[in-house]
Amino acid sequence: MNEQAYIQSGAIEACVAGLATQADWQELEQMCAQYPAVLAERTRLELEQENQHLQAAVAPPAALRQLIMSQLPFASATPQAQPATPAPVPTQATVKALPPQPPAVPVLPITTGAPKSVIWLRGAIAASIIMLMGSVALNFYFYSQSAQHLASYKALVAQQTSMVAKNEAMQASFNMMRSPLMKTVPMMPASPKTDGAMATVYWHTATKDVYVLINNLPSTQPEKQYQLWAIVDGKPVDAGTIDMDNQAAALVKMKNIPRASAFAITLEKKGGNPTPTEGAMMVFGAI
Repeated sequence: MNEQAYIQSGAIEACVAGLATQADWQELEQMCAQYPAVLAERTRLELEQENQHLQAAVAPPAALRQLIMSQLPFASATPQAQPATPAPVPTQATVKALPPQPPAVPVLPITTGAPKSVIWLRGAIAASIIMLMGSVALNFYFYSQSAQHLASYKALVAQQTSMVAKNEAMQASFNMMRSPLMKTVPMMPASPKTDGAMATVYWHTATKDVYVLINNLPSTQPEKQYQLWAIVDGKPVDAGTIDMDNQAAALVKMKNIPRASAFAITLEKKGGNPTPTEGAMMVFGAI
């Protein structure tokens, strides 16, 4: 097998994704040692996978304590001065008795200042309020921290579920590519201006189902989309549009094509065209 055929076979993608056997890895090592182009493609795919993992990394939470304390109602308030110590209780004043009146009513002595029991009660209430506010602050802090941990856990679970689904899709695609009933149609650049563009069509000779693997196509603008064409009796037949946002190194199923002599991919408007746009062909491959 020559280097281009090996690169287009999907074996390198399978090894980098961790879906290959030991024999496949040994074959890849031999091809890398023999062909620089194979080594370059392997290095590109490994760097691309590493960048994807770095972009999906979950950043640690920011300084949570400062954020929470700044949101508490008493955090920014100016400390209030302690209440002044009550003035000393004056000695009991002597009140002159009123002249006897019928009926005679004894006059009780009058005292000034608050009793000591009232002063103690005020201090206890103030301390209770301070303790209550501290408890509310701690409860808010732990609740916020728990909510952030729960959100991080859910994000990790969703990320793991997505990765498992992608791995399963890649494994299924790899198994289909290795099927003896699957015909491989490499598609190469259609012109010098699309140099470097590559894709592979896998055509099931029994069911006539068509699958496409995007090896290397430039990203499209939001209003543009790639479209696959089957060349039947010298005329292009629509085989479906390609969603570049749904590429995960797995085969994408296209329309069923009973017979064809070649396949091509063009860059069209979003949603595709009934006929290919002239001069918009990116890659082409004959069967």
